[in-house]
Order: sequence, then structure tokens, then C-alpha cells
Amino acid sequence: MEKDICLSLGIPAAGVVRVNLMRPNLRITVSADPDRQNALLDMLSKDPHFKEGSTIVYCSLRAQCDSIAQFLQQRTLSAERYHAGRSTAERTRVQRNFMTGKTRIVVATVAFWYASPPALPRRIVPRVGKMPTIMFNPILRLYGG
Repeated sequence: MEKDICLSLGIPAAGVVRVNLMRPNLRITVSADPDRQNALLDMLSKDPHFKEGSTIVYCSLRAQCDSIAQFLQQRTLSAERYHAGRSTAERTRVQRNFMTGKTRIVVATVAFWYASPPALPRRIVPRVGKMPTIMFNPILRLYGG
């Protein structure tokens, strides 16, 4: 497969970089719980890897961002929503609160990725359905360091 990729992309053999795929800074958690909201709540409030630090919960739709952020807020988690349907002032406020640690969880569409520095979030939760292909590059960038 490596040969095919190099051939397709015109990468010479000297340009191939091989690294260990095991990443100690990357944790993948999967839940098959049919009650997705409570599974998310449990992960964000009980899992020691999620109890502290910044987390982005990505959703496909604005309405999902709104309802999930509200669900988390009602359970006293520091969560805010971010999507293109909010005013520039609101998006700026949410981003500032997230960057300063005032808000721990942002429930967002992919629009948040474009406004956030890649080194800031410590955790990403793809929440609803299939995430757009564009999500793969940010996740790799985020965990690249």
C-alpha cells in the first residue's frame, strides 16, 4: 500500500517517513450506549481523562450543538455552543472563554476548528453521525505534538 500511495502522489522513497503508530498522548474511547447524551455526560464528568482540561464536542448540525450544550449546562458542566448561526460577538466570547479556561467544553460544528488554535484543545469528541472528511486533518494536527 505504501508503494501505491507514493506512486500516486509522486513521493520518492527517500521522502517516506515511518513512525510508530502508538501514541501515548492519544486516547480513543468508544461507547455503544444507546443513550448517547448520558454516555457523553458520563465520559465528560466521570472519566479521569475528561474531568479536567479543554474538550471540543463536534456535531454535524447547529441544532445538535444547541441541545447538547444545553443538556450539559443543565448538569452543571461548563459548556457553551459554537456555530455559524451565532453572532460574531457570541462566537468571539465563546472562543475567548474557551482559550482562557473559563469554559471547559465547547459543543461546536466544524466552524470552531477554523477559529481555534490547533494546540489548544486537549480532547475531541466527534459526537453525531459521520464527521466531514475535513475533520481528519485537524485531529491529526491536534495530536501531532
